[in-house]
Amino acid sequence: MSRYAGDFADLEDPQMSLSFNAIVFELTSRCNAQCKMCYQAAGPKGSTYVGDVALKLEDTISVLEQARNIPGLPDRVHFGGGEGFLDQQMMYGVIAYARQLGFRDVTAVSNCFWGVSETRANQVAEKLAEAGLSQMEISWDVWHAPYVKAERVATAIRALHRAGVETNLRLLTTKSVRGHEAFDMLGRDIIEALDEIAIGNVLPTGKAAEEFPHDELYGGQNLDAGCMSNLNLTINPAGKVAPCCSGADQTEALCFGDVRTDRLVDIVERMNESALLSDLVRRGSRSFLELLREQGFDVPEDDAFLGPCHACWTVFSDPEKANAVKRVLEVVEKESVVEWATSYFNAEPA
Repeated sequence: MSRYAGDFADLEDPQMSLSFNAIVFELTSRCNAQCKMCYQAAGPKGSTYVGDVALKLEDTISVLEQARNIPGLPDRVHFGGGEGFLDQQMMYGVIAYARQLGFRDVTAVSNCFWGVSETRANQVAEKLAEAGLSQMEISWDVWHAPYVKAERVATAIRALHRAGVETNLRLLTTKSVRGHEAFDMLGRDIIEALDEIAIGNVLPTGKAAEEFPHDELYGGQNLDAGCMSNLNLTINPAGKVAPCCSGADQTEALCFGDVRTDRLVDIVERMNESALLSDLVRRGSRSFLELLREQGFDVPEDDAFLGPCHACWTVFSDPEKANAVKRVLEVVEKESVVEWATSYFNAEPA
């Protein structure tokens, strides 16, 4: 048997069904901003990783309809980008249709560039309330500020509050950039119009892995930590489906199908049957790093990684590394099947 077999989850065990927190639609790779911490590297001309692409309305509707008929998928839908509000009519339409289909929790994210005036912000907020939006996540911080003025964001937040749409301000931080800088720009009284404030760390995935020195970012070295509790069934702007929206969605290696050509139920089944994905989400990235070192790849030592997302991105964003991992796992799986069959047919009759 392959020397790597012992490093991975027992392939004879029944696959653990994946559990997703939400179905995430990344409607477009375009964004009016080009923030340095954006893992998608989105911008006015699309993304560095997936190109200049967008989901078609008919494909989005089809996935929503299919998802309602697949047992075990979550009752929450989230719409983002890029900046999904570059096409506001589509955003209103898909939110309303998700509600019509019976999704309990329908959320969206925006940098609120559309808060150009109180009148315009009120129009957008009222249409979102009418469509049935549960919550607006506002993605804005000091890195967005050069592209979206704080005044626009504050105007949009107040309009959403007046319209009865819950608001969640999402701030990202590093060791030198903390949340208070954003509040200083927005005005501290904006807190009265916010229902939630979520402060997170910049993850060293995608563009952020290139733009920030690693000693500027927070993180831990627990590479054995799985991510089963953090999964989101993510459809990227090219129609590819990944198990999370923290970097996997920007890779080819961790996408398991295309909604333009595959049935959603088949993609989900493919994910649940994947030995690679099962081991990754249950046991983390350390085994894959060790495998690549044994295969002769120049991979940093474990303490160079800021956590499992960083290690996962390092492995699976590189096609050569990802293919090496897949080749070894294919051998392990075949050898495990052969071993099981040999044991079964050679067993003494009961």
